[in-house]
Amino acid sequence: MKVPTSIKIYAGLAFLTAFWAAWRAGYIVVAGVVGQHPVRLVFELVWAAFNVALGIGILRLRPAWRVVALVCCYWVFAIFGLMLVLWCMWPQRVPWQVVLMMLLAVCINGFFFYRLRQPDIKVLFQSESDDSKVLSN
Repeated sequence: MKVPTSIKIYAGLAFLTAFWAAWRAGYIVVAGVVGQHPVRLVFELVWAAFNVALGIGILRLRPAWRVVALVCCYWVFAIFGLMLVLWCMWPQRVPWQVVLMMLLAVCINGFFFYRLRQPDIKVLFQSESDDSKVLSN
């Protein structure tokens, strides 16, 4: 089954995020600051593993991973909303560069949120789910 380009791009971004998290974890180890940042190291490794699993799940058209991707989009929207509230309350504490970067993240996630909810994409994930049920019987 042919995977749409937007799904491949989403998976690629998940793999890129995993690489970046692994890079940060490697830096913590190489810099010798594991004793100072053990929680950060564990977080980076778990985040990298999660993003690898997300990318693989999306490429394999697993329905559960589509839902996880939608929840990740919701998470970005919620963080952006919270950041806007904080920016309105204390504009000097949230630099405008951060607001612009988050706006870019919201736009990218908005596109993927839109695409993951399209009927043609839903059908791909549902048909893959139906195929796996037939094979297991």
